[in-house]
Amino acid sequence: MPISSPDTVPDHGRIIALEGLDGCGTTTQAARLTERLARENFSALETCEPSTGPIGLVIRRVLAGDPELQHSNAASLALLFAADRLEHYSRLVEPALRQGQMIVSDRSIWSSLAYQGLDLDPEWVATINRTAVLPDVAVLVDVPAHLCMERIAARSEQRERFERLETLMKLQARYDD
Repeated sequence: MPISSPDTVPDHGRIIALEGLDGCGTTTQAARLTERLARENFSALETCEPSTGPIGLVIRRVLAGDPELQHSNAASLALLFAADRLEHYSRLVEPALRQGQMIVSDRSIWSSLAYQGLDLDPEWVATINRTAVLPDVAVLVDVPAHLCMERIAARSEQRERFERLETLMKLQARYDD
């Protein structure tokens, strides 16, 4: 099922999304791009998915393995990501776009298609995200899975849900498709 943006998307600002495996550097590159845009006199807003809003904070707890949320399955996590994306857009992204800002997002819908598509029917993941706004530009930060794992290991001993070499290798194949 194709993903399409709603017709009501403001045409002033633009959304640039950085995508890739956990540990590839999307967060670092999003910060650098936002700084560069500001130096070039663009009004830029850096954001991320999952967001820092109420639904995004629940997602972060699930990914970190919070015992209270240990029974969250792949489908419920996919629905949380879709809900967070819509709430985040209406709360933060759309108003910034209407003001003409450049939005630099650490991840977007493409992450859901890759990550949630590992365990779920990709068509279903696309369907629950069908009203999400696509970025104007998506950049894949393409780093081999083994290097991503080295970076993850260097920053923390704790692992989130997808931070395993085998999982990252499967994700890399999905992004390559």
